[in-house]
Amino acid sequence: MGHASKRTTAFTFSLALAVTFSTLAHAETPVPVTVCQLLADPPSYDHKLVKVTGRVSFAFEEFTLNADNCQGRTGAIWLEYGGTIKSGAIPEGRTRRREKPLVIEGITTMLVEDPAFQTFDASTHKPPSASVSATLVGTYFAGKIGAGGRPEWRGFGMWGRYSLFVIQQVISSDNTS
Repeated sequence: MGHASKRTTAFTFSLALAVTFSTLAHAETPVPVTVCQLLADPPSYDHKLVKVTGRVSFAFEEFTLNADNCQGRTGAIWLEYGGTIKSGAIPEGRTRRREKPLVIEGITTMLVEDPAFQTFDASTHKPPSASVSATLVGTYFAGKIGAGGRPEWRGFGMWGRYSLFVIQQVISSDNTS
């Protein structure tokens, strides 16, 4: 087999592998849900890939998703990026890269680092704080009932006060402040 033929075979194999992984990554269809639904019934969405629109707030010790119009339970959901990028919010730390993709409760997460993500990330990291409306796809982690001594679903983010949404793809975002 010639040198050019080996390169063609290697390229074809790499392309087939990339298509296979891309297909596997997109095999699960996200469940459309509202922030209010996640806050009202965390266990129903635990470990599920969901698509949600809400207000994202980013500051020194905050990276959260919220909605202003929820009836009943209010609060926020802690956010983190999947894959190897860190959000930069404390307690995650100021470094922006992980050595390996983020794994939560045995689930390995990925992140689509496309122009929509780059715009979202730049919009959220404006000092001293930012608020952005965004539509996101990611895996939701309810946490545990009563974590932190409260009768709510918690366990992530600052002082373990939140449930968690791991962003795996940014569909759209608009800077609101």
